[in-house]
Amino acid sequence: LRILTFQAAIQITDESERQIAIHHVVQQLPPPHYRTLEFLLRHLSHVASYSPQTGMHAKNLAIVWSPNLLRPMSLDSGGAALLQVNVQAVIIEYLIRNAHVFFDEHAAAAAIVANPRYSSSSIDRQRKVVSDSGEDV
Repeated sequence: LRILTFQAAIQITDESERQIAIHHVVQQLPPPHYRTLEFLLRHLSHVASYSPQTGMHAKNLAIVWSPNLLRPMSLDSGGAALLQVNVQAVIIEYLIRNAHVFFDEHAAAAAIVANPRYSSSSIDRQRKVVSDSGEDV
């Protein structure tokens, strides 16, 4: 079993399932990373709200910020690296557009209640099973 990642979550086709899955990934971040991401995404969302004046809408902000926020899986210089940058930008754009949802305490509780398979106790059990089997977590 694998822990859900941003890349896996963004590929979910059902919008509500995608939002729940990404919300769960955000909730798994260590507290200092969570607070930093919350502050930055709320700021970028605020900047995006001025896009008529600045031209920096969520997509442009994501293109600029995604290489700094999401580390690439590999550092090759081929077409796969460009595709990965595109996926990273899509993830960051989604986070910017939905920052108000992902960092709302009430939404966190509602997401877990709506989909208990994403609860932290469920993930902790998955981690234990994986670590007991000797696989990478």
